[in-house]
Amino acid sequence: MRKPAAGDIAAAIAALSPGPRPSAASARAALGTDVLEEATRVLGPGPVGWAVEWGARALETVVLKESERTDLPVQAIHRSCEVLLLEILARLAGHDFQPDVTDTYRQIAASAAEQAVPFDTVVRSMRACQRLWLEQLLARMGPTLPAEALAAVPLTVAEVMDSTITLVVGDYLAERERLAEGRAAWQRATVQAILDRRPLDIDRAERDLGLTLGHHHTGIVLWRPGGATGPRLNRVAAQFADRLPGATLLTVTAEGDRLWAWLSRALRPGDREREALASVRPALAGTRAVIGPSAPGTDGFRRTHLQALDTARVVEATPTPDDVTDWRTVSLPATVSADLERVRWYVQETLGPLAKDDPTAAEHRATLLSYLETGQSLIRTAEEQHVHRNTIVYRMHRIEELLPAPLSEQRLQIHLALRLAVQYGARTRRRPQAD
Repeated sequence: MRKPAAGDIAAAIAALSPGPRPSAASARAALGTDVLEEATRVLGPGPVGWAVEWGARALETVVLKESERTDLPVQAIHRSCEVLLLEILARLAGHDFQPDVTDTYRQIAASAAEQAVPFDTVVRSMRACQRLWLEQLLARMGPTLPAEALAAVPLTVAEVMDSTITLVVGDYLAERERLAEGRAAWQRATVQAILDRRPLDIDRAERDLGLTLGHHHTGIVLWRPGGATGPRLNRVAAQFADRLPGATLLTVTAEGDRLWAWLSRALRPGDREREALASVRPALAGTRAVIGPSAPGTDGFRRTHLQALDTARVVEATPTPDDVTDWRTVSLPATVSADLERVRWYVQETLGPLAKDDPTAAEHRATLLSYLETGQSLIRTAEEQHVHRNTIVYRMHRIEELLPAPLSEQRLQIHLALRLAVQYGARTRRRPQAD
């Protein structure tokens, strides 16, 4: 049996020629004269004409027809189609023809990345061209080639296309990363300008952030003690976005491995939607999330974020915080506790001996807080503390003796001190030896 020879394939390649009536697009080559002249020297005019024709047909029937975009880099794609076919033909014929078209592939990758064309769409289009060209090569060469020689055709076509796809995809991913870094930098700068109340071009800011500043905004701050950055916290942020239908999610990576997030939409979230946000259980164990109050407009964008940061400060100082904390549940300490040291001073000065770190003082604080929050009802306080009414009467008498100022004169201040003592726990206590 005769072995297939490279000469069989070379002869079949040399016999290729364009159709009798090439279309107007097919008649115009996209490659430069120098590349075409070199290709003609290597392959001959017939195969080069065939490659030009089917490069144009791939552009028309695969790339342009299947794409929904009108702003594709058509000339770069056209050149890449031609050079791919010429390289395939040269390799099949046993010739070395590899023109430097790296810039062309980079232009295609950059354009796809800039327009956010999905990764798989780029690959799918290239594979469609591969199928078209292989089909045509087999149809033209099949009748003249032995089966053994014909088997080399799909392998060679696949090798050339695989190496090119690897190159294009690598450039595409690198460009996407570069664009993402640039976009993230612009977004951080825009967010900081809003937080600093600097003059702002609203239209430009909305384009940079991808949201409408006039909408209602809900600020969220996420972090994970011990560290978790970028995509992992972004996935948790997406959990919150899923709970607020119609909301646009913006995330910005901040210092300290924190993620700042905003949920923005035209309608202010209702109470049930706020409850749904607060009920999120972060998919990443150990994540802490705080939610600011929703507010409209550019000022609201700033306000909800700053109040979320206030909430985060409270959560970080709380001994056993929840995974998710709504500003509304800690609004008082979040508003008045900008400095934990001063909070401790305030609690100790206002409560006096009741700020001690011992069981009796703790019992007195719980009793007094219950008394104030039940409208100073001895009966309801006794029920909450699970003791007799007379016990509450005795305790209140003792509490009045211990307080630095009469309860009747500083009811609000004492109530605030008690709430802060509950929120921050031992951090506000006065050690026994301090007295």
